[in-house]
Amino acid sequence: MRPGRLKSPDFWSRLLTEGWRPCFWIILLGAAVYFRTVFFGFAYFDDDHLILENFHHLANLKNIFLAFKTDMAWQSPGTYYRPLVTLTFISDALWSGRNPWGYHLSNIIFHLAASCLLFFLFRTLKHPRGLSLAFCLIFAVHPVLNHAVAFIPGRYDSVLAVFSLAAFITFIRYLERPSWPLLLGHLLSFTAALFTKETAVILPAAGLLYFLLFHRREFRKLLAPALIWLTGLSLFLFLRWQAVGPITVKYNTFAENLAGLASYLGKILLPFDLSVMPIPENTSLWPGMVALTGLLGLLILGGLNRKRYFMFGLGWFLLFLAPTAARTLGFAYLLEQRLYLPMAGFFIMLMESRIIFNIAKRKFAPLFLAFILALLSAVSIGHMIVYRNDISFWGNAVKYSPDSFFAHNVLGQRYAARDRWPEAEAEVARAADLDPGNAAILHDLGLILYQQNKFPQAQAAFQKAVAADSLGADAVIYLGLAKSLIKQDLFPPARKTLQQAFALDPDKTEANELLSFLFLNLGDRDSSLYYYHRAVRLGLPYNPEVVRLITGKDPAKPEPQ
Repeated sequence: MRPGRLKSPDFWSRLLTEGWRPCFWIILLGAAVYFRTVFFGFAYFDDDHLILENFHHLANLKNIFLAFKTDMAWQSPGTYYRPLVTLTFISDALWSGRNPWGYHLSNIIFHLAASCLLFFLFRTLKHPRGLSLAFCLIFAVHPVLNHAVAFIPGRYDSVLAVFSLAAFITFIRYLERPSWPLLLGHLLSFTAALFTKETAVILPAAGLLYFLLFHRREFRKLLAPALIWLTGLSLFLFLRWQAVGPITVKYNTFAENLAGLASYLGKILLPFDLSVMPIPENTSLWPGMVALTGLLGLLILGGLNRKRYFMFGLGWFLLFLAPTAARTLGFAYLLEQRLYLPMAGFFIMLMESRIIFNIAKRKFAPLFLAFILALLSAVSIGHMIVYRNDISFWGNAVKYSPDSFFAHNVLGQRYAARDRWPEAEAEVARAADLDPGNAAILHDLGLILYQQNKFPQAQAAFQKAVAADSLGADAVIYLGLAKSLIKQDLFPPARKTLQQAFALDPDKTEANELLSFLFLNLGDRDSSLYYYHRAVRLGLPYNPEVVRLITGKDPAKPEPQ
């Protein structure tokens, strides 16, 4: 071959795809792109609660079995039952402590493992080694999956993918050549997927789709896997019910789901304007329309290699995308990490395009792939910086979801945690404008105004919070209002407000302490002393100087009751 000529496809095939090399290149490229995330901090979106606030649970190996009896917040009943993810946090806590670097490193490992398993799935589906490697390299660096890698709780989907892909590989190989080791592998990986994330309940549906497309006349081969599915699902649902109880699931509207589908399609082929908290209200439909048009163009102009495999890829994509129609928060959100498993199905569809298949055989294909990988890697490296800390994380949420009251409120809270009060006020005030009936947001706004000594404005915010608290059951809101009134020497209305707080929660230390202070200023020393003694019994450190101030004489410490 003359100098300056492109290397032959056979040369590149040997260099990249022989033996163990595909996994080597996947790991090398993925690690190079994501290594910097090891130095990132916490985003304060679930990770603070799951790790920092519950570290005492994670640091105790005795809680391994407890993880299967509670939700991820160590509560029962609860919400999210994902014990194997909790076990990964326990593992990280043992060697990384409260330092986030170990958790981020584990996220990278999970992602690289899933990317390698995706290669084996493609090969099991009889896709060419070179084409399989190309799409797995794209998967490893694709910017839309940054959320699953750079964001610590994003491992929900990468760990799920590890076990789900392993389960499906063993399932397909069992159908082709039944054996007990493959059946055991399918049993273990399917069960592990279920206890990683509830999305795994879709695996039997995907397995049934594959069986009907490729093995529908071999019914007996399905009996053993079906028994595994039935047993695994029964065990999972029973333990989940025992741990968290019934869960109320809300579903997005048709318009919200349409926006979600357009968003997900668009971000696969045009991964720009990425957001850590995308919502339908701020989602553009045109990238999805462009992506859909491009996909249809590939199919119409070039046709398909294997129609049944294309149908399987389409079914996989839609099945694993279906859970995005549900939500547990009070609003629709389109987290990009949820594309993790569906993207495998989308790539299967693309690999069945004759145009892409023929391009992969051309001499310029390696250079074309290198260009795509360089572009995607650059976008990923540029985007993932938003995960470096809480301010950059929630700043991105506000930038790309400006109509999200949730994003504005949390960003305000993070500013407040850093004593950046004017910025905190601006964000929480914006959240209150977007959701004016939200008592919790109005309470947060009142606290931020109070910290800036803006007591009349704080009073107004707390009064709105009280009015918005339809059940009238939150004593904390009344305490905030009372404190802002006391700061303005408005003692009579403060007394009424504090008595309301006391009626809601008589054992709240702060309410008793404030009542003691209030009655002292109103000249009622007996009541002041009474509430001070109650506050001490509830945990307030005893101070004889305070008693001397109340009574005007040397105190005797009250006996605890």
